[in-house]
Amino acid sequence: MAANSSASSMPETIIKDILSRLPVKSLVRFKSLSKPICSLIHSHDFMAAHLCLSSLKPTLLVRRYHNPTGCNFQLTLVRESLVNDLDIPNDVVSALRCFPKIVGSCNGVVCLDISKCHAADLFLWNLATREVKRLPKPTIKSSPLPWMVTLGFGYDHKNHEFNIVRLVTLDDDTKAEVYKTGTGTWDQIEDLSITSCAVSGGQQAVSVNGELHWLALGGGLFNLRRYIVSFNMGDNKFRQIPAPDLPVDCCLKLMFYKKSLTLAAYPLDIPDRFVRNRKAFEEFDLWVLGEEDGSSWSKHVMIDSLVRFIFPIGVWGDDKIMMKRIGGNRSRLILFDPMVGDRAETLQELGGEDSLDVFTYVESLMPV
Repeated sequence: MAANSSASSMPETIIKDILSRLPVKSLVRFKSLSKPICSLIHSHDFMAAHLCLSSLKPTLLVRRYHNPTGCNFQLTLVRESLVNDLDIPNDVVSALRCFPKIVGSCNGVVCLDISKCHAADLFLWNLATREVKRLPKPTIKSSPLPWMVTLGFGYDHKNHEFNIVRLVTLDDDTKAEVYKTGTGTWDQIEDLSITSCAVSGGQQAVSVNGELHWLALGGGLFNLRRYIVSFNMGDNKFRQIPAPDLPVDCCLKLMFYKKSLTLAAYPLDIPDRFVRNRKAFEEFDLWVLGEEDGSSWSKHVMIDSLVRFIFPIGVWGDDKIMMKRIGGNRSRLILFDPMVGDRAETLQELGGEDSLDVFTYVESLMPV
């Protein structure tokens, strides 16, 4: 009784501070202690405070599979030397027609695409609370015309809701719709202002400061000008950002690096005979988008000593770049810090035909 009396007399700010440092598994159990504790844990302020502390201990979420067949697939969480395989929820497993693709990981919630094509069957999954939600079917349907679908997943801090954006390119026309957890419905976006750009499918959107970003090519058959297409989750507006003026024989990868939208430029793996009349692009560059005007780029890192057949696949935390190195019949997952030069740490050996996607994941209480 004395212990209960002491706990009840403790200031709420201290209780909140103590609870916000606990793992989600413990907090789920503590919700049954009392109605005030349950109300506190469910409050938006507490969930935000818990997420802020949890973000200091990010985990790497890895989707790995055998590329030609799609078999031997795994979802794993990697933290330091610990590797934990994930069990996919029964609600997802019962609906699976193929191994799920990860659309994105944001604020402790993962968006899964379980459709064979056209990104038409989506789930939201909080890995820590085990809460799962299957989304309603999108409103933009398939077409007999050539078409391509691109997804983006992020969190709108202004309206406190998750957004899933679905871009559909039909021949030379682009349509878009957005699902918001606040409304629970898909709504088409009428004013796109990006019809002159083609957003390629299969890429991961990058969420920065309330906006989702994708790489795109300028419209027209021979227009190879590269752009960034940006979607503001607060006002549902699109805009185009010109990419840095880079050679056409370099590959580009958008990333969230050191709290900024960053574009990695790295060599394209093509036979030397195709570039013998000019010098091939052989650097690894990081270009950072300026925050003041949101349209100018500056080169922050340039490394010219990385070997070929290494390419970036994501970011761990905020400052480590995940690279995949291909060689022979094996490949390696490499952790690379651009600020300390070309030194890298091998995390995992992979089969030569293994493909993987990586995402930063943090625990949270966020509902889906």
